[in-house]
Amino acid sequence: RAAPLDGVARAIRYTTEAARDAVARLASEDAAALLEQALRLVDQDADGDELARVELLTELAEAIVYVDDTRGIEVAREAVQRARSAGLAADLGRAVAAFADQPQALLDHPGEVAALFDEARVALGEDHPELRARLLAFEALYNDTACPFDWRFTRATLAERLAHLAPLPATLP
Repeated sequence: RAAPLDGVARAIRYTTEAARDAVARLASEDAAALLEQALRLVDQDADGDELARVELLTELAEAIVYVDDTRGIEVAREAVQRARSAGLAADLGRAVAAFADQPQALLDHPGEVAALFDEARVALGEDHPELRARLLAFEALYNDTACPFDWRFTRATLAERLAHLAPLPATLP
């Protein structure tokens, strides 16, 4: 049986669930406000969990992409930095995906996006194949849109990487 949640933990959980529901309803502004509230609650919690903070920041970056692209880039960067500092490889990968999903990041910070793809790939290693596939799909999009004449790798190399992942069930962006 699960241990009962204290007041702050319960408020964080319910606020986060409400934010996810708002995302599902395509209510990005509502989701962003709720996730900001959940982050404030995590900050108030004496046992402020860095993993929870990184996950909430990543979800906020994903939700805010349609509301405020500048804020989305800032939030995604913070999620990347916190995941990196905490040594959370999978969360680093998710935060990089959230950063790469910001259209303005692809246009204004192509070098940073490319470096983050490389960092996430190294951090993930052979773990988390679905997340690696998602990042490869973002990287292919990046290569086709942000720098079409500055290929990071050839289409043959991309095809080879994707073929290697083909037997794995993957959710692409």
